[in-house]
Amino acid sequence: SPQTQYNVQSLLLLPHDVEMDNVLYYVSTLPSLNIPSYFRFDTRLAWKVVDNVELSLVGQNLLQAQHKEFSGFLYQPTVEIPRAVYANVRWNF
Repeated sequence: SPQTQYNVQSLLLLPHDVEMDNVLYYVSTLPSLNIPSYFRFDTRLAWKVVDNVELSLVGQNLLQAQHKEFSGFLYQPTVEIPRAVYANVRWNF
């Protein structure tokens, strides 16, 4: 496990049923696994169209193209988390 991990979160409730979530993560280096320290920033902008329908735009790992979270051992691959941006529709029934 890394020696230090931090995260800072915010939730903004905006007018017209819009909300924005932001999370900034920091993870310290793992020298034994050759994993450097990294920052990660995720965000979500959501609009509640009606009571049971929400549209959102999500960005994950926006500070860099990718970062290593796990070094492969023997035949296991190294796990790198890529930047991702996607839209989401949620319908509650």
